[in-house]
Amino acid sequence: MKKNNVFFIGLSLLVFGISLFLISNIILSLILACIIGIIIYRLIPIIKQDNLKYLKINHAYKFCTYFNMQMFSTTNIYEAYKNIEENLPDDFKNFDGNDFTNQLLSLAEEYALNGLSLYCKTLVLYSNQGGDFFKMTNSSFHLIQNTKIYYEKLKAQKKTRLFEILTLYLLWLFVLLFLKLGLASYFDQMSKTIEFQLGMFFILLIGFTSLALTIKAYYHNQIKGLN
Repeated sequence: MKKNNVFFIGLSLLVFGISLFLISNIILSLILACIIGIIIYRLIPIIKQDNLKYLKINHAYKFCTYFNMQMFSTTNIYEAYKNIEENLPDDFKNFDGNDFTNQLLSLAEEYALNGLSLYCKTLVLYSNQGGDFFKMTNSSFHLIQNTKIYYEKLKAQKKTRLFEILTLYLLWLFVLLFLKLGLASYFDQMSKTIEFQLGMFFILLIGFTSLALTIKAYYHNQIKGLN
């Protein structure tokens, strides 16, 4: 079973358990768990896409850095590429010498990073016309470098904010659980009424949904270097 599926099932069961404990209604707890489960399931691709963006930025930065270092010892871009190929991410491996520049441009288009796209176009220009390689690639290299720095800072700041928000939600949930345990007899009497069960259902639904939307907003953040 995939790790994502295990996480999805585990979190859905946790929501169901908490809901059943607070609502005391199996049907409402199942409905709530299903709703939250669907929201979580839809969040997983968004999280994976955001992680993929970060991975691509790192791959692009690694390629440009290695390539620049290698160009100190050669003027042939394909020779430089072959010398560093084994150290590159898989996406940048196995490029053919006869179609090297076209493959680079195609990968840059797939990555959708402005810095990498400009860097690869500059490589093509250098290959066709020559010139001072480092002057030609200076702006594009700094663009991909700044993109990486910007995104890492942004991600760190967002993680801090997200941790603070998660802490608040956990405190909110803890208060509900504390009231349930601390006022057990009172809660038991109230939980027998459908009005209380529906009220608790909507409280939990709003709470879990707003948390999911907050996480979604975090992972949808736009970053520099992306089209």
